[in-house]
Amino acid sequence: MAGNRRPIIVAFVVMFIAALPGWWHLTLVYRAPLPYAEMQSAHEAVGPDYSWPLNLDVYVDHSLMKSSAASSSTAGNFSELEAALRSAFLLDSHQAWDQALPKISWTLRMAFMQSRPENMESGGSTALDEELHELLPATARAQHGHYALYILRDEELRAEPAVTIGIHRHAWIRWHEMPNASTISAVAHRGFVWGTMQQLPSPPPALMRLSFTLLNSEPSACNVRWRLDEALETTLQPVLAKLARTVQFVSDSQVLYHSHMTSRPQLDPKSKQHYVSETDLQYFVNSNDWSVDSPATAERTMRFLLFVPAPQHTPLRIGAPTDAEHEAEAVREAADAFRVHKFGGVLLYNAPTSCDITGLHELGIGELHPFIQIVVAQLREELGLTGSLSGWNVLGSADNGISEWELDVMVRHHTWTRLQAAVHSMRTLSGLIHDIGNMVVLDEIHAQVELGLSSIRNSHRHARLGEYDLAAAFGISAALNTEGAFFNEHILSMLYFPDEHKLAVYVPLFVPVLVPLVLAVVSEVKKARAKAVPSKTETLAAEISAD
Repeated sequence: MAGNRRPIIVAFVVMFIAALPGWWHLTLVYRAPLPYAEMQSAHEAVGPDYSWPLNLDVYVDHSLMKSSAASSSTAGNFSELEAALRSAFLLDSHQAWDQALPKISWTLRMAFMQSRPENMESGGSTALDEELHELLPATARAQHGHYALYILRDEELRAEPAVTIGIHRHAWIRWHEMPNASTISAVAHRGFVWGTMQQLPSPPPALMRLSFTLLNSEPSACNVRWRLDEALETTLQPVLAKLARTVQFVSDSQVLYHSHMTSRPQLDPKSKQHYVSETDLQYFVNSNDWSVDSPATAERTMRFLLFVPAPQHTPLRIGAPTDAEHEAEAVREAADAFRVHKFGGVLLYNAPTSCDITGLHELGIGELHPFIQIVVAQLREELGLTGSLSGWNVLGSADNGISEWELDVMVRHHTWTRLQAAVHSMRTLSGLIHDIGNMVVLDEIHAQVELGLSSIRNSHRHARLGEYDLAAAFGISAALNTEGAFFNEHILSMLYFPDEHKLAVYVPLFVPVLVPLVLAVVSEVKKARAKAVPSKTETLAAEISAD
């Protein structure tokens, strides 16, 4: 048995050495080749000469220019104004670049108005807005990035110019004299570059889910139904069709019964109305009993709740009635609404008294109109639109959901923000995969990275050409693909798999096998060395025999 010890040990060692390449190959993870250099240099598409083009046609009321017997004098004043405008626009466009927006390359064209508008006396009315819209060439009316600014004479305005921006892609300034170039440039930049957009805390969503829920507290007393599909089709769908240029929407709806509030509303003894105090609004949404959660998906979800209180709590409103309402003996039948941060909006609907008799009430398109208005207002706020410009007369924002110039500004802002976020995600993903050598990189991630880089380049290219709708479409594609690659499940799983986990797996497996094998090899080596070195007795015997 002792003679077989060494061959057995050698056999185990040979088997172990021969298995090492196979084990190494089996433990390797698949890593599809990625264009790391392009991912790191994606930001270089925005160079020092990068700019987005906008066109502005300035139409001046002829009576505002200084009259002179010689026509050349008027032409001279007009040329001086045009030169001053170009200098002012160049300065303001550089200020826009300093505020984290792409530089604006303006193309200015100035002309005299052929005649004064017929609805000039109405000042900032919708009639004047439509008349000025009809004066524009047909090719310029529906072109994103092409705007018009009318400068009209109004002898009644002496203190400061009155600025009005309509529902299309034009604005007008009324004053008793010609405004200076800096005023005209400020109006153009504030209205057509910044608009009503506010700085968003995070990049705008490329996908958004709208979840609608009807919450009925006591269906046995009043079973409230709604014709939501018809209301969405006729009132909300036109707004969503406009917003589809920058956000993709999906929606779902449900009806929940026996949905009670977490806190009991208070009763106002004078008006006999129930109310929820503003401090209790944060606890209004009963997340434990109300199943309003949407499926776990990548899109951002906004939840809109239509809450029907129980008959004993009707009418229900937000906040205690004021003294003026007490004096007027006013009862608020419908509807207060509030917004829950990072959740959505809630509208209170008090069922009519007729429901106490019939036990059934159906909400038609007309009764759902306030609910849809709340949805539109919440969408505007979620997408960054404030809805007003201080000191200006803004037409149409509330009635039409979103104006054309507002949508243009939002599309450009969203596109720019998405591209910046996509570039940042690409650089972060490149460094992450490079630093974690055992991270799986599937072909799916490779395809998303390639498509994301291509979308970033195409979006910048179309934006530089003034093709903003195509740039927005590629911007959405860039956002979806970069997010899909960055939040891939294989990448996320490896972020929480450090080297210590590998030691915890391999040490219990290999140590019990390797320790006896190593000890046996060491023992055989010692025996071999001992046989190779002659002992002192053998050496002395050899010397005696030699003598």
